[in-house]
Amino acid sequence: MTPSIAKTAPLRHRSNRLFYLAMIPMIFLSMTACWLIMSEISAQSRLHSEVEHLRQSGDPVDDASMAAWFHSHTRPEGQLAWTEAITCSHALGELQADLPIVGMGALPDELCPGAQWSDAPQVQQFLEYAAPLLNHIHQAAQYPTPVRLNPLFEGTNTRLFPLQESRNMVRMLQLDCIYAGYTQDADRALKDLDSMSKIADAFDWDLFLVGQLVHIALLGIHQGEINRSLSCNLWQPEQLQQLLNQVSQPMDVAKKWRTGISGERAMMMAALFDTDPHSLSYMSEGAPNIMLMLHPSGKLRLLHAYRKLQDLSITPWMESYTNSNQTQINLDDSSSNYFATDASPFWMQMFLPAERALVAAYQRVEQNRRLTRTALGIKLYERQHGTWPRDLQDLEQVGLSIQDWTVPGIGSFGYRIQPEGAQVWGMNPQAPEASQQITATPPTSQEGTDRSEIWWLVDIR
Repeated sequence: MTPSIAKTAPLRHRSNRLFYLAMIPMIFLSMTACWLIMSEISAQSRLHSEVEHLRQSGDPVDDASMAAWFHSHTRPEGQLAWTEAITCSHALGELQADLPIVGMGALPDELCPGAQWSDAPQVQQFLEYAAPLLNHIHQAAQYPTPVRLNPLFEGTNTRLFPLQESRNMVRMLQLDCIYAGYTQDADRALKDLDSMSKIADAFDWDLFLVGQLVHIALLGIHQGEINRSLSCNLWQPEQLQQLLNQVSQPMDVAKKWRTGISGERAMMMAALFDTDPHSLSYMSEGAPNIMLMLHPSGKLRLLHAYRKLQDLSITPWMESYTNSNQTQINLDDSSSNYFATDASPFWMQMFLPAERALVAAYQRVEQNRRLTRTALGIKLYERQHGTWPRDLQDLEQVGLSIQDWTVPGIGSFGYRIQPEGAQVWGMNPQAPEASQQITATPPTSQEGTDRSEIWWLVDIR
């Protein structure tokens, strides 16, 4: 071997080793890229199958199917009447600032006939001015529900203006009902309460979680106003029976939960599964859309998260709140602890609904419905027998059952007879003390805490 060949041989071997060493990460990266591509191809196929399965099962998956679902689950008969009522309600908005309920004014603690109410003349004047609106509302309330006031479906940008205005209409009726109780006009108050209940039914758009929350809020106002009216010794037996009928049906929580999650999922899909490159622009102010893109695998993860939510066994009691709380924690963990090559963790945090607030609302409205029925039953018993029931068991004599005056996991509502009437109370289901048994006497409010944050009490006269 010549000296020149002997010198170049080690260099060639070293060069070959460097080449092979450099090829190892390149091969690894190539294999990883191939695996990712194949995974996304497989995910795209599974995503297509899942979307088609949802479509075939009747679940909405985009704006068009959301509109079709809404159309098939609402009634058109009252469209014009409700549109006129909403328009009038909106026009009166600026005239209410100083009044209670509809504005920033406050109600006195005692509103029974003969009590001092400095705002009574102004309230009377306003209600006389608002009489055409109240008539529009009463007329619209006679139509089948829920009403079809077609929103423009734009994914998560869908605007639901009628829902907000429904609260204003209920507040208007609430003020009129309070004034009717103050003036001992039972027929007027009963008509207001009936229309309040029907507004809640008219705008029971349960495809939207925000619609469910508004519906529950309207029911809460209706129930609270019934409870308030019982302190005014206003009702006769037949009117009490009508009020019992207004709060007779519990909410079908399981059905509403599944429907609401279906709607939230469809709005998410309309926003994120759209192939239009500008469909995310309203969410990415100044940020390149590529930073917010979703791969098929990320879209699958979002669908699976919604399915996990939808499969929750939701009931309106404390244990369901605990289960929902744990599920939220699990979803939070899953959205941050997996390897993702797209923005799915960001979108999971952005779009997954705050279901704990909704479950808490389910609990609150059902317990208050039972408390309202119990209070009405106590007054009905007193009207029929001339004396207050000895205990809540006596309410079976007026058609109530043990389910009306008990809360699963907590027990019977509190009840006592007072010199001036009777009282019934229950615990706020979201209060820290809610897991305790209901006390034999109404608990004392903590300093600096509103009583209603801890327990609910109805005075009955």
